Amino acid sequence: MIANVCFILSVVLRYVEIRRTENISEPLIPLAPLQNIVVILGYSSILINAVWMLIWLVGSLIASKPFTQRRWVWMISIFLIIQSVYFIFLP
Repeated sequence: MIANVCFILSVVLRYVEIRRTENISEPLIPLAPLQNIVVILGYSSILINAVWMLIWLVGSLIASKPFTQRRWVWMISIFLIIQSVYFIFLP
């Protein structure tokens, strides 16, 4: 879930940086290492979500009794769809 929050923050930071004027030489957020970590984790969240969904799918197919649908599975699948659309169709 932290990766999904970082994804949302990285998208917001990207649009804030785009809207920023070019004559400002100061960084928008003075904590550049923190910003870099958030962006890297946010952009890698699509891989993290895909791996979690794959693990859940394989686990549900192998398990002797059926898995119940949990809220986090729905949340991860919704974020995975949003992230896929963002990375494929949006610049």
